[in-house]
Amino acid sequence: MAEAARDRREDPGPDGDAALARSLLDWKPAAALEAWRRFAPAVAVTLRRMLGPGSDVEDLVQDVFLRFFEAIRGLRNLESIRAFITGIAIRRGHEELRRRDVRRRLSHLLPAFLRPRTVEPDPQSRDAVVHLYRALDTLGADERTLYVLRFIEGHDHARLAETLQVSVPTVRRRLDRLSERMDLLVQADPVLADYATGFTTGGPAEEADHE
Repeated sequence: MAEAARDRREDPGPDGDAALARSLLDWKPAAALEAWRRFAPAVAVTLRRMLGPGSDVEDLVQDVFLRFFEAIRGLRNLESIRAFITGIAIRRGHEELRRRDVRRRLSHLLPAFLRPRTVEPDPQSRDAVVHLYRALDTLGADERTLYVLRFIEGHDHARLAETLQVSVPTVRRRLDRLSERMDLLVQADPVLADYATGFTTGGPAEEADHE
């Protein structure tokens, strides 16, 4: 929470992002380092939330930035640079999810990759998170990403549409279908049932959406 509050205080806003985008397009020496400082924490958070507890995402973050620097010439709206790099992170996360799915289907000897590696102060909360990500494992990559961005990261419909490059009505339709499916998965799991309010559409992310 402290990190999120600090990020909000230091957020340069659309004008600052546009200035950084112009500097990157002009290949100014300090621009790449500033882009890393400004966006790497959010990229890491997005990947961890997509991939689940215990995920080591350092190499993936670096890969996202390599792709970002290669693709920056394709940026049309300079103020949308955050959505641009978030989209790259989401696609890289999709690739990792597909790779993991192949590994799970090819081998029954692999341990559950979502088992937390750190000790949580509340065992019940830890178990709920593990069960949630097991439920998310049953979703496709697109559905899982939509769930994470909406209900864990708290993106509103407009930001989802920009990041996923679809219309707001399309986002709403996908969320309606996803919410119905997740409600069934949550209610079918005794551990998740106690946390249904926080994990589904009635949780904090929904309350934070003031559109």
